Amino acid sequence: MGFTATTFPGGAGKWKEHYVKYFRNADVIIIPDLDLPGINGAQKIASALQKTVKRIRWLELPNLGEITEKKGKDFSDWCNLSNSNPKLLQELIDKAPDWEVDEVNNTDSNIPSWLSTSKTGDPCILPALAANHFVDKYGSSIIYFEKTWWEWDRKIWKEVEENIIKEKIRKMLSENPISLNLTKMNIINDVYGQVRLMLFPNDDFKGFDIEKEKIIFLNGTLDLGKEEFRDEHFKDDFQTNMLEIKFNPEAKCLRWMNFLNEVELDLETQNTLQMWCGYLLVPTAKLQKSLFLIGEGSNGKGVFLMTIQNMLARNNCSNLEMSELFDKFKVARIRSKLVNISSELETTKVLDARFKKLVAGEPQVAEKKFKDSFEFRPYTRFLFSANEFIPTQDRSYGFFRRFDIVRFDRTFKEGERDINLEAKIREELSGIFNWCLLGLKNLSDKNWHLEPSKKMKQVHKELRESVNPLSSFAEERLEFSSTVKIAADVLRQNYDSWCRSHGFRSLSTVVLGKELKRLYPMIEKKRIQEGHIRRAYYLGVTLY
Repeated sequence: MGFTATTFPGGAGKWKEHYVKYFRNADVIIIPDLDLPGINGAQKIASALQKTVKRIRWLELPNLGEITEKKGKDFSDWCNLSNSNPKLLQELIDKAPDWEVDEVNNTDSNIPSWLSTSKTGDPCILPALAANHFVDKYGSSIIYFEKTWWEWDRKIWKEVEENIIKEKIRKMLSENPISLNLTKMNIINDVYGQVRLMLFPNDDFKGFDIEKEKIIFLNGTLDLGKEEFRDEHFKDDFQTNMLEIKFNPEAKCLRWMNFLNEVELDLETQNTLQMWCGYLLVPTAKLQKSLFLIGEGSNGKGVFLMTIQNMLARNNCSNLEMSELFDKFKVARIRSKLVNISSELETTKVLDARFKKLVAGEPQVAEKKFKDSFEFRPYTRFLFSANEFIPTQDRSYGFFRRFDIVRFDRTFKEGERDINLEAKIREELSGIFNWCLLGLKNLSDKNWHLEPSKKMKQVHKELRESVNPLSSFAEERLEFSSTVKIAADVLRQNYDSWCRSHGFRSLSTVVLGKELKRLYPMIEKKRIQEGHIRRAYYLGVTLY
């Protein structure tokens, strides 16, 4: 061909560093063999020469096919082509791009940086470099937090399974035809483990859903603090909830308002429910309350709950039953959920006292099958629906204050039901959001003090008495003063008689004494000598 050239009988991998001196100030054209060892070897030679030669150009000869794993075509194969000649070679040299150190792994060969050759000359994947490449490609949109993967989907951050990340790694590794055969499960797991370490957020990351005053819609972001809507979604807000409706401040909900009247909820109760629904819009459990809807039969409870779920979006709601909330595997489902809705709650099981911690938003420990446990702080609000209140052994004020209770009194007969009601109300979801938003504003104006309506208070009182009738007995039959006392057996007889007449089951003597002391701490039980016997008395209380 008439050009000065050199090669290595043993292959490019036989390059020795002392060869550099023979290329001082030379204009070098590197023509690699079109296989993985040839490409990598030629790149190493170029890197070794870069400080010695005047110029380096990189020429991959055309019409030789794809780069192969081994035994790819080379310069001699090109020379055997019918149209090959010195003039064409000169033209290719003239057009060859300069080789730069930053382009070592970014040439037209598309050989990825993490693909290399072993000491034996066989191709191999370097997991650490593969992990670096993955993080460079996806690191701005994937986070590993609270032992869970989260991915930005251009609107919100979504929880994704481990296998999704592994599939992304597998796809990246197998995009190159040479590395396809090298992509084994042990390599994927190695890269995965390193990626997980690299994508763990810094200490200054506060977590998701910290921006309590931002609500995400299909068409943008509503900032409650600034009272502005922007038709954008912001990755750095780190929000995980999106209402699957469009924000429209002009939207109305006339059919929804009619429905609330049709189920015969009084106006004060409607206003309280409106604030409750506003409370559900933002990720906070600051009220430390749950909402319990009771009532027999077809009375609108189901439509109310379904509408709230549709407005908040199904992905932002969980539907665990009460007993499932205390399962360490299932409780993980309430993480990042605005509300948990339990309809037609089973009321034959006693309510677990741990429920108070859930409602208060206290940290929970959860597990996923065959994975390590993790801790999270829920902001989920709990909505229940049942024919009657659930039984409980916890009779404390702290337990009962966790519930706001609404009774749906009306029962719709078959001919009175609108079978298309849910579909009609679904068309008003943007308007229903505005109704809820007004409730949130009213709640905020009341300094987040959510006062139940008079009717709700009455229902609450009735249910509390049904669970612990001792408080009603005390209100009706007892008076309290530091100067009075009553014999324990006399109080017991009167209490038993009152329970029989009101249809309640009496507490045992031991439990009765404990409950009296808990409800009325000023009471003291003491034995007093009367003649030859010591008789038990309650000091500080007597009968009317």
